[in-house]
Amino acid sequence: MSIRFVCLLTLLLAPWASLESQLTVPHWSRAQSWLNDRPCAANQGRLQWFSKTDSATTAGCALSRCIQLPGGRRLCSCSQDTSATFTLTDLDRNAISWRVLPLQAEYFSVLIVDLNADGDSEIIVPSLVSVSNGMAVQWSEIAILDGRHLFDPPLVFEANEFGPFGSFTTSGLSGPCRVFIASWLNGDDRVRGSGLYLVGEWFLYDRGELVPDITRPVLARRYLSAFESERGQDMQADNLTIPFKWFHDRNTEALNFFPIASTAPEGVKDGTLKRIAFGRLVIDQAGNEIELTPDPWWPDNRLDDSTSYVQIIDSVTGRAYPLGYQPRAAPTLVNRRVSILIYREWKNAPIIRYVRIDK
Repeated sequence: MSIRFVCLLTLLLAPWASLESQLTVPHWSRAQSWLNDRPCAANQGRLQWFSKTDSATTAGCALSRCIQLPGGRRLCSCSQDTSATFTLTDLDRNAISWRVLPLQAEYFSVLIVDLNADGDSEIIVPSLVSVSNGMAVQWSEIAILDGRHLFDPPLVFEANEFGPFGSFTTSGLSGPCRVFIASWLNGDDRVRGSGLYLVGEWFLYDRGELVPDITRPVLARRYLSAFESERGQDMQADNLTIPFKWFHDRNTEALNFFPIASTAPEGVKDGTLKRIAFGRLVIDQAGNEIELTPDPWWPDNRLDDSTSYVQIIDSVTGRAYPLGYQPRAAPTLVNRRVSILIYREWKNAPIIRYVRIDK
């Protein structure tokens, strides 16, 4: 199994307040409706989870595993030495394939759930990307195939501490099944100083893209000894309701926006986001178009830093899109003003880019 060091980097996103000013007193009096959420799987089988794989012999594959799904559909992985793919097929010989890392093709499952309550269930394929040293933080890639366009390329993003039941929540028997995404961040508060936080955000799924759910707060829980003990027990027991269950704690803090630190960027370049497809951003800068490619694996597997970015931040909603966010298309982001924020971890270090949606 590959090992990945967790890069915990936060950034300035003016005019947002800094993390220091947020993480002081829990704001449980505001936006408490999320406390009544429950896993979508708890609502009369609304979410189905399939994890049993069978070995298959497939031409051209060093290793192949498959999961049989209802209605004659089948999700199979095909691994070779340095590459792998997932392929979804049905009885009518429709098929869609997408590339993944070899480790993902070994550790994956399938969920079926109607995320946007349109009557057609999405097929979701979570797969393990890596596990970090130390805390053994799990990084997963999530692929969502749209219920009305199952054989179009999927929406893809990364998440920390993914759980099949704790990453999709609902507030009732009907309505949307929200996507709950967690990430680990370093932060400070004025009382306790610096520390590690697990931060959770809700998104709504809509036709191949994620839309920030601003009716829900951003949640943050500091990684103290009680949290460490709870997390250890849940990981050992393979608790499927993580990460959402970890925020049902009196020390969880409800924030108005994604937490950030007060580090100024080395440079800022403005432009207009003209197109986005599968994570590739085309940005117009005074008539000159540039293309940026997502690189959530920085610094482990760094792409050419002149053409890559780490994450998209929306300063209007106060939310950060998940790492590795690759929508099929994103009409809610196109034609909006953006800023490219340039950072370095140290002097003469490679450039790191974040893309901030401004208006």
